[in-house]
Amino acid sequence: MSNAQMTEILTYLSAISREVGAFRAETNARLAGLEGRMENMEGRMGSMEGRMESMEVRLGSVEGELKELRREVRTLTTRFDRLESRVLDIRANQSDLEDRVAALEGRQA
Repeated sequence: MSNAQMTEILTYLSAISREVGAFRAETNARLAGLEGRMENMEGRMGSMEGRMESMEVRLGSVEGELKELRREVRTLTTRFDRLESRVLDIRANQSDLEDRVAALEGRQA
């Protein structure tokens, strides 16, 4: 092989080496950008997880308050039922007394 051919091959290999180096540099730059974006997304996901945990705690608190409210409504319903029964008894007694008064007033007249 002649010197000219050898020089041409070396020049060709050198050009390929430069192209490969440029490709590697470009690929590394893109990968670095992707890594940055991934770290950003991981940070956002961590923030969202924290917010979700906070919401779960708040939801648990609301559920507890709702159970307490239901218990109080049941208690009030029972009390109103008892009160209604007493009111009906009082109305019946009132009606009976009004009838007696009317009867007594009829006898006196």
